[in-house]
Amino acid sequence: MAESAGYTKGAVYSTFESKADLFLAVSDVVMERRTREIGALVGAHETVEAQAAALARRPVDGRNQRWFLVAVEFGMHAAQDAELLSQFRRHYRGLRMSLVELLAHDEARSERPRPFSAELGAIVILGLANGLALERLIEPEGVPDDLMARAFRLLSRPLEATAGGANPAGR
Repeated sequence: MAESAGYTKGAVYSTFESKADLFLAVSDVVMERRTREIGALVGAHETVEAQAAALARRPVDGRNQRWFLVAVEFGMHAAQDAELLSQFRRHYRGLRMSLVELLAHDEARSERPRPFSAELGAIVILGLANGLALERLIEPEGVPDDLMARAFRLLSRPLEATAGGANPAGR
């Protein structure tokens, strides 16, 4: 983790009071990078279909899997300490809110409503991404590289008009 944050081990011990502080610093860097990547990907394509196709071309690599494991382990550790959990929530909420902004921007460009509000859509997408990361960890060959993109495309489809204008998705 020290290397990921751009520190030597000695610098880590003199800069951070605990492993939790180091994790939160690295988490900031990782989440900022991912937010920029997602923003660039979404901004480069006009339609949800094009965005999903670009997402499918995004490489699936061990770096994401290693980070997933570290984040899950930290989350389990933080769940036992209310203050640490509060800090972890703030960091994670930043990632989720970035996704909310991207989804809200995309919906504003569309003429039809999406199946979920941007807030709920972000929760669904992150939950699906985390679940698929776990499935890939357990059985890598069972999770196609483009599965997240295919699910995102399905979840992002605008709702078709319903009789009486009711929204069946409970937005």
